[in-house]
Formats: sequence, C-alpha cells, structure tokens
Amino acid sequence: MIAADLEYRVICGHQVIQTGIGRTVNLSKSGLLFESEQILPAGTDMEVSVAWPVRFHDTVALNLCLSGQVTWSSAERHALSILRHEFCVRGRYGLSNRRLSLWPEARPAKATPRVAAINALL
Repeated sequence: MIAADLEYRVICGHQVIQTGIGRTVNLSKSGLLFESEQILPAGTDMEVSVAWPVRFHDTVALNLCLSGQVTWSSAERHALSILRHEFCVRGRYGLSNRRLSLWPEARPAKATPRVAAINALL
C-alpha cells in the first residue's frame, strides 16, 4: 500500500473543469483508490499526479502521473481505472502547472454556460 499526497484535474471535452487534492489509499498497475473531499461521479475523466515516495537515485523527486476514469465513488473514496501512466520529474509547482498533459488538448476551462452546468453537476 502506498499512502501519498496527490493532485488531480477533472477533464471534460479536453478542458480542465475542476482541480483538487487528495491522498492515495491503494495503488495497483490498473487502478488507484484515493480519498478526496470533492464529489467525483463515476465516468469522470481525470489526470492525477501522485507525489512518489521514493527518489530516483536517492536525489530526484518524482511524480507518478496517471490518466484514467473514475469507476466508482463512495463518500470521500474514489476508484480510478488507469488508462495511461508515466513518471515525471517533480517540478516546483505540481500538476496544475505541468506544460505537457497526458490528455493532449486539456487546458483550463473558460467560463462558459456548458462548463458552469457541468460544475453544477459535480
């Protein structure tokens, strides 16, 4: 079991519509169980950056960057089915300022009626 801090971005239509933080509960090669105070419905597409607890060559801090879809949520626990993963060098600012996205066209959402309606559902 790996207990580590994480950041996430909710993706809809190649736009970032929500961000948040949480903590891992369990991690496998195909899924991630994590805790977060926000509501994340099943089917939600996400990018997650986990602060990896072991440094590369004992010096370089890493993030495990995942993309996937929420398969179920119960109260504050959420299960993510992992579609893609990669290790990234941990930058000064975390996931929200990553230059490259695992979802190639993801970008911060503009204030549109469609995004506001989706946020209301979340």
